[in-house]
Amino acid sequence: PAKNGSLIVEASDNTLDITVGGGVAISKKTGIGASVGVNVVIRDTQAVIGDLAGDTPSTANGSITSDGAVRISAENSGFIGSFVVSGAVAKSSPAPDAGGGTTTSPGTGGTQGSDGSKTSNADLASFQGKWGAVLKEGVDKGKMSGDVGGSTKKSMDQTAQNKSAVGVSGSVAVNVIDDDAKAYLLNTGAIVVSGDSEFYNGTVIANPATLTIAAANGSTVVSVAGSVAFAMGSAEGTTVGCAGAFGINVLYGDTLAYIDGAESLEAKGLDIEAARTGWDVAVTAG
Repeated sequence: PAKNGSLIVEASDNTLDITVGGGVAISKKTGIGASVGVNVVIRDTQAVIGDLAGDTPSTANGSITSDGAVRISAENSGFIGSFVVSGAVAKSSPAPDAGGGTTTSPGTGGTQGSDGSKTSNADLASFQGKWGAVLKEGVDKGKMSGDVGGSTKKSMDQTAQNKSAVGVSGSVAVNVIDDDAKAYLLNTGAIVVSGDSEFYNGTVIANPATLTIAAANGSTVVSVAGSVAFAMGSAEGTTVGCAGAFGINVLYGDTLAYIDGAESLEAKGLDIEAARTGWDVAVTAG
């Protein structure tokens, strides 16, 4: 039937709730980026004639008499969304030259030191190995004293170490919706909906004596979570990149349309409808 009548009780809620979150971490060694977005929505939308559900019943119910249509409707609608992204970047660089100066002839084959690359590390290790052998021979023949060869080997091992990089990123998007939309008549006594044809805005309503009870929930709920991690170590250093995303929508509640506790009902038409529609979307990428 048309949304009109002699007696109309309507309750509606149209909610727009959007949460946006993001975070980025940038580091030369370890980068950790995280972000969380949470929506919690609680709605109790009721269109009622009579007692509220859960209340103590009235001692005197009374009655309802309408010379025309009666309409009771409750509706929840709107958009509820949580959008979250995060990122982490870890990029290690070779250690700077300890000498701090520049030279026009830095040398070759390891004599110039290491710039952190695989080839340069190998050249330097070879150069130090040769000198280590020379120094060890000097110690063995008594020309030098102390653990010169061992000290050289420790220096070689330390120089050959490569720098590592670790990037970790995570994002979480959560929507928790408790949605009630209820249209009802409760403990109303006698209900009489009468009347014949009548005019409304120049239009003839063929059956005005109709009792309509409608409850609807058409909300759209969306959670989107995304994360990315980038890690790059120098030379052969360990590189670890880890990214994860989690999105969840939790929906519960009642969509109800009913008559309860009426002593009697007289009407030419009765229309009772409860419907829950809308979209429930969760998207993650990581």
